[in-house]
Amino acid sequence: MGAAGLAWQATGGALDDVCTTPPVVQAVVPETSRRQRLRARPDQFTSLCRALLAPHA
Repeated sequence: MGAAGLAWQATGGALDDVCTTPPVVQAVVPETSRRQRLRARPDQFTSLCRALLAPHA
């Protein structure tokens, strides 16, 4: 709740009027088909970092 909502409620605004639920504009749904590919990324990143840092160690 922002400052305007707090002020409205402090001056007698009904909680149901002050705290309304905004409409859902867009829903983000996980793409299960990408799960396996994305799970491999941290391992690929770690391998890449080790390969790049090895000559400087």
